[in-house]
Amino acid sequence: MKVAVLLAAYNGVVHVSQQLDSILKSSVVGVSIFLSVDASNDGTEELINSLSITYPRIFLLQYGERYGSAGANFFRLLRDVSFDEFDYVAFADQDDIWAEDKLIRAISTLDKENTNIYSSNVTAFWDDGREILIDKAQAQKKWDHYFEAAGPGCTYVMTAVVANQLKALLNDNSEKMKGIALHDWFIYAWARHNDLNWYIDPKPSMRYRQHANNVVGVNNGFLAAKSRFNKLAGGWYLEQIMLIANAINANDVLPIQWIKNPSLLNKLKLLFSISSCRRRVRDRLGFIAFILMLRKHDQ
Repeated sequence: MKVAVLLAAYNGVVHVSQQLDSILKSSVVGVSIFLSVDASNDGTEELINSLSITYPRIFLLQYGERYGSAGANFFRLLRDVSFDEFDYVAFADQDDIWAEDKLIRAISTLDKENTNIYSSNVTAFWDDGREILIDKAQAQKKWDHYFEAAGPGCTYVMTAVVANQLKALLNDNSEKMKGIALHDWFIYAWARHNDLNWYIDPKPSMRYRQHANNVVGVNNGFLAAKSRFNKLAGGWYLEQIMLIANAINANDVLPIQWIKNPSLLNKLKLLFSISSCRRRVRDRLGFIAFILMLRKHDQ
């Protein structure tokens, strides 16, 4: 049983050693960690290069390029790492702390549930000692994958067969991938659109570090709500929906058609379909705001 862990890093020198240590302690034989470092200025490349000499299971990909987003960095890992010798592929962020049974529980669940991809809840934590459960294990809905991720991408574990399918998609559609910011949302959308089975585990698999540099982080509190509203109002959310739908060939799906042509009738259709578009009740309120703000999308 061999697992390839894909870790995207950027200016991560403060926490990446602790994260790598937690991954190496995972109770699975044959864990190899592949790191792609977005051009950093804090010594991340040098630290990981040194660790890769000390620990033979750590592999640093050629570095020096600027990817500009965690999503682009993870897409690079999927393209460039060979999965031929592996049974499973997992994603990791640079600053979290994995539970020792994270990988074995994910792999056991994939087998037990006869599913293709696994994700889980996480325990968010702050340097001041606060901790909260981030619950993403609500029942999956008919169309939720077109509008949200399954949870933090750092919890995703998939079979190598699925990872190779993703690799082929990325290699064949590089132009369509440009501008997609969130690899976890894209992968969930692609998988569900193609009828792959996905299991969201209610048990947290890791401690999810929260700090000022989180790309997304926990949707909790006034500032987080304000940030997400600004993304709605500024068109970022709409843009990502359309980019992802185009990349996975989902333009003919009903809610995507309604969004592309937001007539009054189609807005009403979206409003009556909210429970099929978002898993969590609280998120459906934000989706209502999104629908009310919809304007015709420039194609």
